Amino acid sequence: MGVGLMAVASALAVGSTLLPAAAPIDDASCSWRLTARVLYQEVRLEATARAVELRNILEDAGVGAADFLPSSCTDGTAAGAGGGGSGDGSSGRQGTGSSGSSVGSGGGSPRPGSGGAGAGGGTGATGAGANGNCPTTAADALGWGTPNREDDFEGGVDGWGIYDGAGHAGNGTRSPAAITTADGILTITGTPDGQSGGMAWNPGQMYGRWEGCAQSPPGDPDLHSLFLLWPDAENWPEGGETDFMEISDPTRQTVEGFFHYGADNQQEHASVDIDATQWHAFAVEWTPQGATYFVDGEEWWSTTDTSILPPGPQHLTIQLDNFGNPQQETQMHVDWVRQYSLDDTGGTGIDVGVGVGVGGAGSSQNGSRAGQDTGGGRSGGNADDGQDGGEGDQSGDRSGSDG
Repeated sequence: MGVGLMAVASALAVGSTLLPAAAPIDDASCSWRLTARVLYQEVRLEATARAVELRNILEDAGVGAADFLPSSCTDGTAAGAGGGGSGDGSSGRQGTGSSGSSVGSGGGSPRPGSGGAGAGGGTGATGAGANGNCPTTAADALGWGTPNREDDFEGGVDGWGIYDGAGHAGNGTRSPAAITTADGILTITGTPDGQSGGMAWNPGQMYGRWEGCAQSPPGDPDLHSLFLLWPDAENWPEGGETDFMEISDPTRQTVEGFFHYGADNQQEHASVDIDATQWHAFAVEWTPQGATYFVDGEEWWSTTDTSILPPGPQHLTIQLDNFGNPQQETQMHVDWVRQYSLDDTGGTGIDVGVGVGVGGAGSSQNGSRAGQDTGGGRSGGNADDGQDGGEGDQSGDRSGSDG
């Protein structure tokens, strides 16, 4: 944890004296409150001296109090910047998350790091003839019906919260400059100077399905392409985290999935061998009975353990995250994303994703890698299932915003 994060915490502590818990909730207030709460959640599980110091600063500022984060900061009744993200402050796999202050537009749930997206965002018809670069989808194969929300990026990134702040685990920065659109394709670019990017689609929903059409050209192993769901309540890790596409393999020939749950950030892990340099539709389905990952309409991971399912609504984020020290420019491309309800009526369900091929179960603990597992395996505690190299604290990521 660097000096920069301590400065962030100190600034938040100063902010708390200016904006006490009982103060009126406006844009600025929600932004720093969400940033502070996310940062506090991430360092709770850390035992390092810096983490303890940071945690003490935040606790002195009242960040841990139940009334510190009013519901208006997360239910869309207060305007402001927002974002989504993930991360655990413990050793081993730290979750991927969104972060940064938002320059995005749209109404909706404010969060540090994304300008709460409204219900809209994007245009375009759906259906087998409108799937663009990903003709085979879980939605078509499984009859998910009409999406309740979709974006084909023909109109830029209106309706998204764009991260603008510290990068994943404090690595580099997440910058709006990393995100561009052209001819209906979203591109996020990571560079050797540490720039990365991400964006959040707020507000989320309780249960449902999400699907996105993505391509990841060969790139740097420290720049990971991600589709994930992050808790609207910003109560990570208790609120869970659903990483239904994470690509760290520099050749982009393996896609991993992680399913975070519980106060101690336990995880399920799986991977599938697929050429992600080509376009594929990745999806996740989340129901009261379980969760399933798909790619091109084929299931590749699933759980029916209802005890590990997210306890509240989650929203989609798209991220190209810096996991260390990238040496080459790397990009990810997205053609479209869609969200569906469970009842296929375009209501308030969640659209979930795609995956291919099932593999053996693998579980690794305490950040050690148990090979390139193909299949689901639960790792306890702060374990990193199949993702090596402990990521450390993500406070820089999600403090500065969400993420």
